[in-house]
Amino acid sequence: MKKHFVLIIMLLTSLFVYAEDDDYLSLFGDSGSSEESSSSAGSADSGSSFGGYDFTAIPDFKLSLYGDHKAEFRMPVLPDYFDFDSYIKAPKFRNEVGIEVNYKSLKLVSGFKFDILLRESAISAEPPNQWQDILNVMPMENYISWSPWKIKFSAGLQTFSWGTADGMNPTDNINPVDLRFGADAEKIPILAAAFSMYPADCFSFDLVYVPFEQENYFPVDFRDYVPGILFADGIDYDFATNEYGVKGSSNMKFGRLNFDPSTLLAGAKFNFRVPHVDFSFSYLYDYDNYYTPEITVQTCNINAENVPMVGTMTVPFVTLDELNLVRRRVHRFGADIKGAVDRFGMWAELCFNMTDDYLMESYKIRNHSLNFTTGFDFNYGPDDSFYMNFQIVGQVNFDYDYNFYKDYPFYSMFDTNDMNNIELSMTDMMPYMTTFASKSDMEKFYYRALVNRLSASSEWCELGLAFQMNWPVLDNLLKPSLTASYLVPIGYDTDYVHRYGCLFVKPEFDIQPFDSFHITIGADLYFSWRKLKDGQVEMYQYDKFGMLHKNSSVYVCVKYKWGMDWTK
Repeated sequence: MKKHFVLIIMLLTSLFVYAEDDDYLSLFGDSGSSEESSSSAGSADSGSSFGGYDFTAIPDFKLSLYGDHKAEFRMPVLPDYFDFDSYIKAPKFRNEVGIEVNYKSLKLVSGFKFDILLRESAISAEPPNQWQDILNVMPMENYISWSPWKIKFSAGLQTFSWGTADGMNPTDNINPVDLRFGADAEKIPILAAAFSMYPADCFSFDLVYVPFEQENYFPVDFRDYVPGILFADGIDYDFATNEYGVKGSSNMKFGRLNFDPSTLLAGAKFNFRVPHVDFSFSYLYDYDNYYTPEITVQTCNINAENVPMVGTMTVPFVTLDELNLVRRRVHRFGADIKGAVDRFGMWAELCFNMTDDYLMESYKIRNHSLNFTTGFDFNYGPDDSFYMNFQIVGQVNFDYDYNFYKDYPFYSMFDTNDMNNIELSMTDMMPYMTTFASKSDMEKFYYRALVNRLSASSEWCELGLAFQMNWPVLDNLLKPSLTASYLVPIGYDTDYVHRYGCLFVKPEFDIQPFDSFHITIGADLYFSWRKLKDGQVEMYQYDKFGMLHKNSSVYVCVKYKWGMDWTK
């Protein structure tokens, strides 16, 4: 009965949606999309806008209302993970509505999003927790701006877009991101004050101040990255059966940033324009997107029974007493360039991320890294309606810990897809008992095991290819498309494991019966493979795409956008 009631509410909501699309520029495409009939970098030498500011005259008064509505159903493709409990696989009805008011040089934007997610665990919960989990309401952009002359001030919940690459922007780090929806990840508006100035056609600059950093939403629970046995206060072990029991429980805490003024972000971006080319340089005083561990250890005892020739024995084993996950400061230095040659739009973008371990001397803090993207796009086919986008993406982790597996060969006991079912073998542990009993050695082991793992960085360099193609036909009535990314690790310990990379594939058919109404049928498929030392090949679930493997699914989605404008 409860399920039927939720479905009825969704149906009634959809009946009140109508469309009027005159003069509403963003009606058919998402912000930053390059899927339209011209390549994304083709604007480098055209138009009357520059650096995100539009100099085109606007009416004294303009009122716009808009809405974006999506109803989606997914079917899991993996029998072992046939459930509807994750944010990606749950049936959902997502809505965003808002208002924009322009009066001379003032602009007010106010938008809200309310999502209905029919997750299995939420539906089975008892009221009122049921509705708290099913209905998710959050503000989107809500800000006011003033644009006198060639200056723009804005304050409120805002979304920023830095960089020139298509969707994979190393320099675009101001907004937190909701990654729980996988390939449909989206930015979360952040409370900020911004100032932009456009003194000349060839130059502009942007300043951003964020009083409080906000948290990202991840698709995984980082508590699953650490085996529960490593928090043990004591272990009872049967040597004859290799069965064991653990005393104690996990003591992992997250250091939330919680609206502390000391967590401010500040950044500047300087934009330049010459014929056919735009380029910019940026700096952001930021926080690392991923967690860094802070560890304290303790000594527990392994009480072993049925030991050959001994009977019973007790051996010390250093475990985690407390594990705090915190986000540390990072300085981001970015640069990007874009231009156009004939029909080809081209771009390049990079960001150097400098952590607070400036000399990279501490194994307790993640080292510096470099993210980069370069690519091109173009239109072709009948009336140049077909589109292709190709990018090379990568990340370099400086001074990577190559020798971890050589220094700790016993790590293979804990490196598994199921952290809650570790196969413990005293026979395999015996050669390392001196290490297991040393607090200093084990503390160093835990740091080296977790610092990079918590950011899904387990190689010196990760290099990838990403492409997107679409072929609209029948006057945009049907648009097949294909998006794919493949990442390959370079520079890691191949004596222990061979990794074949990770792959994301998204085929999709978009049917548009009439303006602003779309029916899409497609799939989101995530893979990651590795071969262990014993020759076994497995799907690995602790890298960038592998962590989403269990959410692989096919889907049907109905989308509807509407907008209305009044001018005076």
